[in-house]
Amino acid sequence: MPREFTRDELVEAAGLDPEESGRLWRALGFTDSEPGDRVYTRADLEAARMVTRLSREWLPETVAREAVARALAQSMSRLAEWQIGMLAQVAAAHLGELTPRDAARLAAEVIPDLEALQSYVWRRHLAATASRWVAGVQRRDVADIVADTWPLSVGFADMVGFTRPPAVAAWTSSAR
Repeated sequence: MPREFTRDELVEAAGLDPEESGRLWRALGFTDSEPGDRVYTRADLEAARMVTRLSREWLPETVAREAVARALAQSMSRLAEWQIGMLAQVAAAHLGELTPRDAARLAAEVIPDLEALQSYVWRRHLAATASRWVAGVQRRDVADIVADTWPLSVGFADMVGFTRPPAVAAWTSSAR
């Protein structure tokens, strides 16, 4: 995809506030560009328009938008690092068999499937979380519910002597 927009052109076309767009961009974990550099693509423009739309309709508070951007960036950054690490391991396992061009071709084939799979897994987790949330609403007074806060219980049982380390098990067996 060609890089055809400067930061100012992108911000104007998306209808974003220039100062806030910079804060959101950095909250997403990206570095600032120089004012005249054409580094943004149509995909960047569409994403910026989504931010504008979500800001108007769903997240009117600046602090909330930046918190969402940081949470999204942290999760996606870790996922991207894991995926590239996994692809590097695959390429390393076939060292000598794969040329750099072959490795790039492999990545180009795998990445769309990984993207589709991560979207699927996210949607399943979203549905499961929504189901738990709805179930909680049915059991509680709606006025008492605050997003992201739910009473939880964690159970732990320490079964003394349930398992023995292998060395102890071998010693007790030979002692008989």
